[in-house]
Amino acid sequence: MSAEASSRSPSARPSHLEWVSRSARAFRRTAQTVWASVHLAREALGTQGEDATAKAHLLRKMSLRFCDIYDLRISVRGTLPPGPKIVVMNHLGYVDPMLFGALEAYLSIAKSEVARWPGVGDLARALGVLFVVRGDAYSGFRVLREVRRALDAGATVLNFPEGTTSDGRDVLPFHRGVFGVARHAGVPVVPVHLRFSNPDLAWIDDQTFMPHFLKFLGSESEAVELQILGAIEPGAAESAEGLAEHARQALRRVDPARLS
Repeated sequence: MSAEASSRSPSARPSHLEWVSRSARAFRRTAQTVWASVHLAREALGTQGEDATAKAHLLRKMSLRFCDIYDLRISVRGTLPPGPKIVVMNHLGYVDPMLFGALEAYLSIAKSEVARWPGVGDLARALGVLFVVRGDAYSGFRVLREVRRALDAGATVLNFPEGTTSDGRDVLPFHRGVFGVARHAGVPVVPVHLRFSNPDLAWIDDQTFMPHFLKFLGSESEAVELQILGAIEPGAAESAEGLAEHARQALRRVDPARLS
């Protein structure tokens, strides 16, 4: 058999039953996502005017619901310290904030592009997600001011200080912003390392979103791991830059090998 014929053999392509199964999962998840989003949006309207902790609990509820819809099996190593804190994670894709919801209530910082995603942006904004325009100093200042208010209210703030996604083989340099807030607010920084069993789950910023998301919609259950590293006290470094590098190196020391 020629190489061309071999590459077209049925075994190299999903069977009809596999295609039907993937399509059924995608349809079910789409319907469940729409239904859950509508109900969460209604609840979010009830949190308007409330403090950051109310929005944080609702954001966690959303995260847990979506992890269930998408069959994300999450294992957790370690324990988060109590009280307000800034959690920093390596950034592998659009599912990352949802995964943190397996741990506790939180508020999240996201790039401004997410605010323009149909349906997603409005819901995220109602749930207290803080959107920052990359490269815009005023936007960064405004978001950091809101982070400080959230910490003062006792909330946990989740941030991806790489500022973009990667394939997980290394941790990109960190932006310093939230680390300065941690020093001024006197709260710890907690690095959390994320890894996927399936490398295809990672989504890099320069990839087209919709084809990747449609593939994710039809995928089978995926395993992910969150490893909580030791809390870093705000005085562990003499500057925000030093604190950022301290947290980055803690994440880089974790074996990036995929889960089995």
